[in-house]
Amino acid sequence: MLYISLRDSARLDNEEIFKSIILFVRKKIYSSRNHKSISAFKELVIISTRLYPYVSQKYKNILIDYLGISFREIINFYSVSTIKSEEKNNYKREVIFAEINYWSLIQLTKVIIDGKDYKNFNKLFEEVSQITSWFDLRESKSEFQTKAIEEIRFMHRSFYVSVYSWLVFSYANNKISINELDNFKLNENILNELKFRNDIKLFEVFVELKTRAFNGFFEIDNWELKKHKSGKAYMALSARDWLNFGFTILLLNNRRFVISRFNNEIKLNDSFKFLLNDIKEVLGRIENNLEDKWNEFLYKNHQDIDFKELFLSSKNDILNTLQELKKKQELSYYADVVKEELSLLKVQSFKESVLKNWNNNNIIPEVLKRYNCVEYLDNIKEIDGYGYFNLYNKMKSMFIERDDNFVYGASDVGAKLARDIERQFYSNLKHKKGFLEVKNLKKDIDSKITMIEDKSKYVIFTDWKGLEFLNNNREVEYLQESKDKFSYAKYKGISIISKSLIFPNTLLLIDLESSIEYTIYQDEKWFAKELIIDVLELTQEVIDDELSKYEDKWKVNEEYEVTKEEAELLIKSSILIKVLFKSQMKVKNTDNYYFYKF
Repeated sequence: MLYISLRDSARLDNEEIFKSIILFVRKKIYSSRNHKSISAFKELVIISTRLYPYVSQKYKNILIDYLGISFREIINFYSVSTIKSEEKNNYKREVIFAEINYWSLIQLTKVIIDGKDYKNFNKLFEEVSQITSWFDLRESKSEFQTKAIEEIRFMHRSFYVSVYSWLVFSYANNKISINELDNFKLNENILNELKFRNDIKLFEVFVELKTRAFNGFFEIDNWELKKHKSGKAYMALSARDWLNFGFTILLLNNRRFVISRFNNEIKLNDSFKFLLNDIKEVLGRIENNLEDKWNEFLYKNHQDIDFKELFLSSKNDILNTLQELKKKQELSYYADVVKEELSLLKVQSFKESVLKNWNNNNIIPEVLKRYNCVEYLDNIKEIDGYGYFNLYNKMKSMFIERDDNFVYGASDVGAKLARDIERQFYSNLKHKKGFLEVKNLKKDIDSKITMIEDKSKYVIFTDWKGLEFLNNNREVEYLQESKDKFSYAKYKGISIISKSLIFPNTLLLIDLESSIEYTIYQDEKWFAKELIIDVLELTQEVIDDELSKYEDKWKVNEEYEVTKEEAELLIKSSILIKVLFKSQMKVKNTDNYYFYKF
């Protein structure tokens, strides 16, 4: 009702009533804070944002004149003062009130920017700038006070970074001209207030803001450069895009952030691992438009200099700094990983996933079992298994309790082994009896099939292309159900087995039982008694062997160099994965199979 009354009084140009209601709203904002009513406070402080686009400039000015001060007073005389008064139980609630206050402030700032209302923008920032000095932690008397004030100071800095980023991103996308951007007085309103005692703080604030924005912080992830028509598909803008852009311009405008190195302890964040690639992409976009757009913004106060050279120098400093951050983050992370024990639950889950992929793809062993070609023997240690025993660089994190890291495709080793066994099978047959090259596959195979007495002993291995030749006259019978999970069709009474693209444009017609002897070695300790799956930490022997490859393999890691000691840390964060299948195949007769090449 307050919102409707304000809108109507502005529409009727009744200034006296409008001012009276605004003063009443301001009084209620303070009252809801005093009575600790979060829901009432939230509804009241957002009124100015909702109302602003729908009133004339005269009433826009009144809104900012009367309500702008409330954003400052809510932080200074309520949240920060209350926290400093040692009322421990109020800390969490005061942080919530502060976040609502900054949420409404940043949303109001966004609509002011959209309206290019420079006067009210500057007026609002005069109020906000008076908050900065209140975040003095020297008066803090407890850890709780310090954490609460630091959290509100983070919101304050996030407000500045967000507004700055949105403005320069709007300029980059031609929504604001260079002259309009100057009217927002970025240096006076934002850069002079965005102060840090040490350089790393800017980086820490930025990555934390970007992480929180993704999860709804201040609702800035909903911002768009233009309104989109309902019912029409469009690519939504992400706060990640424009925050990255603004952060890059901040670094270019403030070389001290990247020329000096970080002497203070860094509050590590996973985002540091990805920041290098994100900012590198933005720098490329700026470089492509340096002459047309960014020279006059970045270097308008520089005379008689080579802008390109200055930009490339700054770009190099920025990338080196981000590379250093990435290195610090990753080495710290891997140091923690090395200390962790392997999680038995995660190792077991991985083994089961490998086994599942093996079972879904092990065509040859399963088909040979079905056609009575397999002899099972107890394991003979002297006979080597076939498969993978590989070092997976820096992948121990997949198997520790504290992390949920998942490396896509890691458990595919089961499927890869199955395909390797299949390749081995076809290669052995080809070695014993070469391809039979034919011009008319269907005609030749039909003549062979007419001479087969017991078709149940034969199978056809083929891919989709061979199947097309066979089905030229619609003679392939597709099966709804089959005893053999890899058989999906029949041709003239002979089962068709799916064949991978190993040896393309080939078809194998074979009596398996008369042609193949196949031995599978088993052990009760193995998965399904047939598959060896192990996840192993590195022995000192393996570590030493990898260190001997330092210069060629480990010295350069993820675009940065590591010392030999740091390389040892990376090696220890790796894992050995073993997946083996022990079998032997013998082609005992070449008369009853035909390997066609078409």
